[in-house]
Amino acid sequence: MSEQPILRENTTSGASDAPAGGTPSAAESSVSAAFAAKAPAAPTAPAVPVAPVMPAEPTAPKMPAASAVPAASAAPAAPRSERPARRVGTLTMGVALILVGAAICTFQFMHDWNMLLLFCKLSPLLLVALGCEVLVSSAMAKGARLKYDFLSMFVCLILLIGTLAASCLPIVLEYEGPGRSSAEMRVEQSIYNALYDRLKENGNISRIYTNVNLAYSGGYDAVQSAADLKAGDYVYMTVEVRGEYADKAAFVKACRPALEALRAQGLPYLTVNFRTVDAQDGRAPHYTMDLSGRYQMEMSDAELVQYVTEQLYIEEAGYYMTPGEAAEWADGRLEEEQYRQEELDVLREQLAEAEERAENAEFIAAEAQLANEDAEQRVQDMQEQLDSLYQQLEDALADA
Repeated sequence: MSEQPILRENTTSGASDAPAGGTPSAAESSVSAAFAAKAPAAPTAPAVPVAPVMPAEPTAPKMPAASAVPAASAAPAAPRSERPARRVGTLTMGVALILVGAAICTFQFMHDWNMLLLFCKLSPLLLVALGCEVLVSSAMAKGARLKYDFLSMFVCLILLIGTLAASCLPIVLEYEGPGRSSAEMRVEQSIYNALYDRLKENGNISRIYTNVNLAYSGGYDAVQSAADLKAGDYVYMTVEVRGEYADKAAFVKACRPALEALRAQGLPYLTVNFRTVDAQDGRAPHYTMDLSGRYQMEMSDAELVQYVTEQLYIEEAGYYMTPGEAAEWADGRLEEEQYRQEELDVLREQLAEAEERAENAEFIAAEAQLANEDAEQRVQDMQEQLDSLYQQLEDALADA
């Protein structure tokens, strides 16, 4: 009875001697068990069952601080869920490509410019369709992320620009193509034929030139003669009148038959130039008259005189001039002659000065010549005197 508590104390003391922070080691547990086996058992009282000593669990190693754990050992982050993307613009580009291809194929078989022109005029609806697609996609997104297909939008823009350019092509071809030129030639020929029928008996008319400029009307095939001309169409004509005329009034009188024939044509806007040609002596006055519009075409002969320009042939110039031009040319010629006269006077003064300087130089040269001759004479005299002295010296030496 007295030894059991000692055992417990030893066990307890053994446990107390264990290092702080854990269960006794395996060696200490075996020593305690051997000591208990050598102790005598109690004679009288039955032994009190003692709970068996469980072996100590190994101590878990101390983990380093959280800051010392490498980042690679951390658990991977959960993947972030992305919203689905909805492309905007692809549908419009597909529909545009289908329509353009269908229009081109239809034109290849039908050759209908009106159908192609109608499609080109409706091409801005591509922008409307693209805007509708953007609005519908925004309304039906429901949390989806919109992604604009800029390539498709760029293709739609190129198609729009191309179709707009193609819509202008028929107009350009019609205005600058052979249809307009053919219509202008037909009108010019009709005007010329009408004037020829009325003026063929007039011996004063030498030649008529006609130039028609048609405005854009949308259909040149319908223009066949001068009666089909409309507002905006212009007719330019040149009428050459042969002969010599004493004054402007006589020239206007000679132009009156052609002027009446032009008025009978009823042309919408006419500009006509009358001029004289084929002067017999080549020196007769030359007359021109420019008229435009209905107001001037309906003037009387006295009123038309103010629109006549007279040109005179200037012999010294060698060509025709108006009186004003001839006066300016004469003034310029007079100024030129005055300038040349001034230059001639200056040259004459310079020549006189040069002659005077030459005379002075001759006088100086003559004086120098006289001085030179006098010097030569003096040198000769001195030489004679020197020779005389030498002779006297020789005579004196001989006497001595």
